[in-house]
Amino acid sequence: MVLKYPENSSESMQATFRLAGPADLDLLLIFNREFCAFDQHPFDEATLRPALDQLLRDNSLGRVWLIQYGAQAIGYLGAGVWLQPGIPWP
Repeated sequence: MVLKYPENSSESMQATFRLAGPADLDLLLIFNREFCAFDQHPFDEATLRPALDQLLRDNSLGRVWLIQYGAQAIGYLGAGVWLQPGIPWP
């Protein structure tokens, strides 16, 4: 993946992806908090922290990747499956 940074720059950068693990929990919470503030919806760390921690520890639930520019994380991508019979998709 090649991104232009800043948007009006002709300089490109190479983004890499790294599978997130339990050590990345606090960083992912920061990214999520910032996204919620930007998108103007509530951020509930008390609910998100244990759920995200479980996801990061059990790859059968899904995966989260950090998007990195060099050694710096600049975003994230998550994928999972909703398999709770009788419980509607949120």
